[in-house]
Amino acid sequence: MYSCHSRLKLKTILAIAVTLIATPVQAAKLADINETFLQSIRNTGAGTPEVARSGAIVYLSVYDAVNGIDLANNPNQGFQQYFTAPTAAPTNASREAAAVAAAIEVLQSLYPQDNAFLSTSFSNLLTTIPDSSAKSAGISWGQSVAKQLLALRSSDGANVNEPYIPTNNIGVFDGSWGSQQYRNVAPFSVGIDISTFSASGPPALTSEEYAQGFNEVKSLGELNSLTRTAAQTEAAKFWQQAGGTTRPTGVAFEMAQTYTESQTLELQEEARLYGLVSLANIDAVIAAWQDKALYEFWRPRDAIRSADLDGNPLTTLDSQWEAFRGVGRQGSSPEYISGQATFAGAWSTILANFNGDDNFSFSLALDTLGSSTVRSFSSFSVAATEAGDSRVWLGTHFPFTIDDSLAVGEDIGQFVFQTQLQPIEPISTPEPSSIVGLLMLGGMLLVGHRRQEA
Repeated sequence: MYSCHSRLKLKTILAIAVTLIATPVQAAKLADINETFLQSIRNTGAGTPEVARSGAIVYLSVYDAVNGIDLANNPNQGFQQYFTAPTAAPTNASREAAAVAAAIEVLQSLYPQDNAFLSTSFSNLLTTIPDSSAKSAGISWGQSVAKQLLALRSSDGANVNEPYIPTNNIGVFDGSWGSQQYRNVAPFSVGIDISTFSASGPPALTSEEYAQGFNEVKSLGELNSLTRTAAQTEAAKFWQQAGGTTRPTGVAFEMAQTYTESQTLELQEEARLYGLVSLANIDAVIAAWQDKALYEFWRPRDAIRSADLDGNPLTTLDSQWEAFRGVGRQGSSPEYISGQATFAGAWSTILANFNGDDNFSFSLALDTLGSSTVRSFSSFSVAATEAGDSRVWLGTHFPFTIDDSLAVGEDIGQFVFQTQLQPIEPISTPEPSSIVGLLMLGGMLLVGHRRQEA
């Protein structure tokens, strides 16, 4: 849908556009803020879409706080603000203090039940920044930015209580869905029309494509599957990210941290990356939730247990079939499209564009299996593909859904990278010779005009 422009050219623009401010960058880097944010998510048991929304408010506040100070010092070089006026920030403020203060303000507002942990964590981060008038100014500015964005998003639809009423129709999801209101949440990206990213829909129950996907998940995703490999079994659990973890949407921020810790990025660049990832992440949630509501497709467990009713001669019923996710557990939302795969398509696309290349070797540990299980990848897209496929091996999604979901996420990632938080075009100053030429031309025109009057 959105073709990828030259990634190397975009990376060059990023490098040129960065403004270096003489503020120590070793204190309170965004990795410290991110660790605190993710731990608070674990502490509070926040749900998958909620994590994406919270992360977006955190990191867009951090971005505007940091980038605003840079623009105040050099208004013709840097990046566009997300929502605050480019002239609003103080010039003599600590960007590190502003970043920490913005994150504090957002998280304590969204998760007051975790206030003890958050207060201690952020107090420790602020102590790494020497006391000064710049620190005080940065704190005030960061708090102001966060309060503005919190107010802006206070009625975006995320807190609407909208119970899901399932039906017993064949092919339709009949479980509980506690977060369906996210399909109507106001998008975060400026100018985006989420409906243009809708997937084409699942295949007909009577089609050969459906039967192929049905039989693949029936074999590989079964609780005690004999065809699922050891590597697939590990990947299924690795990417699961259920309650008490950073959730599938939290993976986006773990990936951002994994990348930034391997690079030498200026704080403004780092804040921009987190901002872009957060925008793609939350709008991927909204797009996925809209399609889930649109198609209301059933999960593999119900499909396999009701195969005698689907009208397809290529599928067979197994009334005792259980997903590898666990007995009686099939997923808490309609099947099409996959949230996990949509999120992965989004964050992998942002990171590949920011990096200038999809190829990036890294290792990653996630909460479900803990720090003792580390998986390694050769590129962002390889990781995203495995994250999506893991849902087939977990027994919760059909393979045709994964393919469509990754594509939706990739399209959203491209839109976000190409349109949001863009470099500011510097105002070029004419060369002296050009100015002289213009003055001479003006003089010639004026003389000619006077001669005509004479």
